[in-house]
Amino acid sequence: MNEKPNIVNFIDERASEKLHLVLRGHLYLEYLLNEIVDKKTDNPTALQSLNFGFYKKVKYLLAIGVIDDQFSELLLFFNSIRNSYAHKLHYDLDFDVVFELVSKASAAGVDFSDETIFQDRALSKEWYGTFGVLHEVISNTFQDLVWQNEDIFTQDEISEFLG
Repeated sequence: MNEKPNIVNFIDERASEKLHLVLRGHLYLEYLLNEIVDKKTDNPTALQSLNFGFYKKVKYLLAIGVIDDQFSELLLFFNSIRNSYAHKLHYDLDFDVVFELVSKASAAGVDFSDETIFQDRALSKEWYGTFGVLHEVISNTFQDLVWQNEDIFTQDEISEFLG
């Protein structure tokens, strides 16, 4: 696309709903990763000087056994979606990418109340659409990450995280 950037059009685009969800979801997931890193590390401030971004946090939690390979793949794939928005001005998340994301979430053991969302591509697209699947993946991934680490959080923290 050779379209010149236009801030008015950018703000009014329909795709901004998906962008908003990806950015908010990424912020919430990274916040939770920060909490887990802080609680699982004897000296978390020592990590701050390492430019400890999302990717490195995921790799660190994988290395210390907090998450497994599939959960790491899920988080890193979601991070790549966020990066697509960050590096491509007119990026528009399509259903193929979101269905790959939900498939990775399923492989990582993320719990969904309706298996259709990851087992039947056509019905998933029809019933949930790109936005709905994305919303489910983000919220369920966040919840599962909290429950997988419930031993390090107080009941008040868990209640605060999950509403």
